[in-house]
Amino acid sequence: MRGRVTEKDKVFRVRARDRETGIEALSNPAWTPAYMYGGDHKLFWGDLHCHRLEKPSAKRNDPLLWSYGPATVDEVYRFARDVVHLDFTALTDHDYALSTDEWREIQEGAEFYNQPERFVTLLGYEWSWNRGPDADCGHRNVIFRHGDMPLISSNWKGSNTPQDLFNIFRRISRTGCDILSIPHHPARLGNRIWHNWESMDPEFERLMEVYSHWGSSEHEGEPYALKARNERTQWEEPYAEYPPYEATGHFLQDGLRQGFRFGFVGGSESHDGRATSSVQIAHLPIKSTTFNHHAGMTGVWARRRERDAVFSSLWQRRAIGTTGVRIYLDFDVDNQPMGETISVQTPPKQMRVRVHGTAPLAKVVVVRNNRDWHVVETPGWECVFLLDELDMPQDQADWYYVRVTQEDGEMAWSSPIWIEDARRVF
Repeated sequence: MRGRVTEKDKVFRVRARDRETGIEALSNPAWTPAYMYGGDHKLFWGDLHCHRLEKPSAKRNDPLLWSYGPATVDEVYRFARDVVHLDFTALTDHDYALSTDEWREIQEGAEFYNQPERFVTLLGYEWSWNRGPDADCGHRNVIFRHGDMPLISSNWKGSNTPQDLFNIFRRISRTGCDILSIPHHPARLGNRIWHNWESMDPEFERLMEVYSHWGSSEHEGEPYALKARNERTQWEEPYAEYPPYEATGHFLQDGLRQGFRFGFVGGSESHDGRATSSVQIAHLPIKSTTFNHHAGMTGVWARRRERDAVFSSLWQRRAIGTTGVRIYLDFDVDNQPMGETISVQTPPKQMRVRVHGTAPLAKVVVVRNNRDWHVVETPGWECVFLLDELDMPQDQADWYYVRVTQEDGEMAWSSPIWIEDARRVF
């Protein structure tokens, strides 16, 4: 059944009930805000972090592995579009496992399945160098605005450090705003694959992944702790309880504290080709392991379901990350949306927050400078509030973002808004 919301600023849900069994189902919220970005933007859902397997060719060539999920480029995009009904997807296989022919297949598949106003594909891959003495530079998903860009592998001499990678980006970029590098699991301690803030390049790294099936990287002590050690004992004893295994100082809040400005996205990091819906990791079902969580998802406020519009909104940090559910989250300061930097000479007049959950909400928190600043508890299925007369920033800039937790444990994070004091000279 397909429908369209025609009345702006109203929230609709569809409830269905089977007369014979009494089983009921409730849809996700449908909402077109009247004031958001002038009323002409919508929230689109997708995955920027999807793999077929550690080595796609092994899966494609071995029928015994086909039960692990989509094995071809076609199957990945069809699953994303037709099974889980995403608005956009990027297939980001590991660069070191891709041949020239396989990269060409990914390019061609992204172009074939990109259908404006139906389904958006974004060309990408994972840059994942984690070998040698300089391995602590982390993993990044590279996302291109254009569909004919080259693979620049971390496995090649001359592009196996972040600095080399970004220097190449500067040479091949056509507009200066057409390549994104999105670090993920920045606080993951196993195999030294945490994100090194010294390797951060704000020109391309305008987004970071706050959540994937590995866990949450917002701050230490979260419900979805990073536990994976990449040790054989974990895979041999997946049911055992493991403590957090995290790199202190490498969480997103640590980067914000250092002055970096980036938005938040969520990803599945599926290794079975199922965007936002991974069920398999290596040879194990994810549910059978205690050191993995369920897949995440990205929401993007964009003008159209079209590649250029979606990429532009990602570039502008108009993004939210979730633990895999479609929580509607809207956040602005003086009508300036998430991702913006606002320069003020007087205190901002108003912050507006609006949340529509997929389950009853347990807590909605406005975080200011990494501290829980304004908390609304158990507001129900919706939470809408205004905060008047914010303070002037006390330092170089204040940053605010919204964290949502539902009663079922699912979460969402908005990208931050930064507020600068225009009277100060830095």
